[in-house]
Order: sequence, then structure tokens, then C-alpha cells
Amino acid sequence: MDFFILIFISTMNFLKMFIIFTAVRRIFIMLDIKSALLENGF
Repeated sequence: MDFFILIFISTMNFLKMFIIFTAVRRIFIMLDIKSALLENGF
């Protein structure tokens, strides 16, 4: 029983890290698009 709880906790931690990573990457992509538009004069 404890083994399943351990797997569940590690899976939730992995999902949390994955969600944070994708969110940060999306923010960086949006910042890159904004800076590129500013450089082009928009």
C-alpha cells in the first residue's frame, strides 16, 4: 500500500514539474515574440 502512495506522490511531482516547465517555456516564447515585434517597429 505504501508503495502505491510513493508512486502516486512521485507521479504528481513529475506532473507538477512538467506543468511549470511548459508554462515557463510559453512565457519565454511570448516574451521573444514581443521583443521581435518591438524590434520590427510594431
